[in-house]
Amino acid sequence: MKNSIILALLIVPLLAAQAQASPPAVEIIVEGQQQPPPQPEPEEPFFPRDDGRAVGGWLAWGSGFRLGQESLGFGEDVEIAGLNGAELQVPERVNAGGLAFGLGYRPLPWLRLPEVRFRLGGGDAQTEWTSQAGTPGLEVRADRVWIGAVDLVIGFEVPFERVTPFLRGYASAGFASVRADVRHPEIGALGTERAVDGWVGAGFEAGFIVNIHEVFGLTFAYRHGLYGPETSGAFIGLSIVGDD
Repeated sequence: MKNSIILALLIVPLLAAQAQASPPAVEIIVEGQQQPPPQPEPEEPFFPRDDGRAVGGWLAWGSGFRLGQESLGFGEDVEIAGLNGAELQVPERVNAGGLAFGLGYRPLPWLRLPEVRFRLGGGDAQTEWTSQAGTPGLEVRADRVWIGAVDLVIGFEVPFERVTPFLRGYASAGFASVRADVRHPEIGALGTERAVDGWVGAGFEAGFIVNIHEVFGLTFAYRHGLYGPETSGAFIGLSIVGDD
């Protein structure tokens, strides 16, 4: 009995000390708290949104040209007398080609507005020797035509991962300059002169760009004139898109 009392006296202080050192854990349960509704994920736009970019390109072009539609005349200040103000006989149609450089802006990934393109090229416009009206004995032959033009291009395109199809309209203003050989049956060759005329035109072009880099691509297109001397043609070249 004595031992039991002594053991109880030792255990009770130990239990009291343990209770003071380790307070009981309290579990708090919050009920009725409303959870926020799940937010829908943002939808991806059909066309990716990005800032406007500069656009440009180097192109090789070729086109039919109704040269006979133009009134190609010699100026009043030509060196060979007898050609002053006369009109040159030229082929009805020639094939021309050359190089072009374009520079413009793309405000949206699907809109090209506008692009200014500068073109320069030439073609064979040779004719037979013909007598020049009003100057007996003077003969003239068209030799080669040079064509320069400025195009204003506006169009739409659909950018995919690798290929970007497009449809564009254009308006053109330019000039045609034909070099003419001049001779006299008795004197011989007298040199060359140029007959010049300006022209305007409009049409459309359709094609696609093969994207080989974020900035560069290869352009292939068909071009058709609806108004003016230019007829059907094509161009191929390097398309450039400004970086973000």
